[in-house]
Amino acid sequence: MSKVNILLGSNTEPRNKYIQQAFNRIVETEGISLLSKTPVIETNPHGVKDQPDFLNQIIFIETIMTPIELLKFLKSVEIDTGRSFENKWGQREIDLDILTYDNIRYETDILTIPHHQIQTRPFVKELLEMMG
Repeated sequence: MSKVNILLGSNTEPRNKYIQQAFNRIVETEGISLLSKTPVIETNPHGVKDQPDFLNQIIFIETIMTPIELLKFLKSVEIDTGRSFENKWGQREIDLDILTYDNIRYETDILTIPHHQIQTRPFVKELLEMMG
């Protein structure tokens, strides 16, 4: 079993509903166990500033999925939750990012672990610190 931190984010109303739907789908999936979670916090948009604020949360899970299997699963959760991929940095219903996966470094064209947001977005560090 691998230990993974996943960032959940939404800035399209109803933000709380999208976060909760994605959270439920992840933790109710076979092969995934929830270890802990942060509170949901409101954060300013990063990059494209002319959009609504985000709600963000980090969940810490244990999983039997490989990094690529987990990425594919999270993309399916985004799609099922209503995510539109029209504008990569724009407003979105749900965004799910693998922040860490055990202590590995992993890099392909579609996935980089640890995620760059850990270094570039202060709220990610803040949420990770809440995890302890």
